[in-house]
Amino acid sequence: MTMDPFIPFGNRFIDVGAGGPASFTFVASSNASWLKLSPPKGAIDPNNPEQRVFVTVDWSQISRIEYATISFNATATGQPLLIVPVNLIANKTVIPADF
Repeated sequence: MTMDPFIPFGNRFIDVGAGGPASFTFVASSNASWLKLSPPKGAIDPNNPEQRVFVTVDWSQISRIEYATISFNATATGQPLLIVPVNLIANKTVIPADF
């Protein structure tokens, strides 16, 4: 996933959903302080089969290009922990003053 400060809607999102009928909970975390996830955790079940996690960059903390990994850790009863990484590139392009 790539983001830049010229995205008109300000953030992106990742949809978390079930590939089957089993319920699970998840926690989303990042290795970068400039990256915010909302909500950072949730639960998926037959009544709530999908949840949207918004990804927002604090551009004031970035000077050029930064890299981050978002980890989704899913826990389901009777199943091993599932970890799904999402790589993100934040590209703060600066427009020249004489543009």
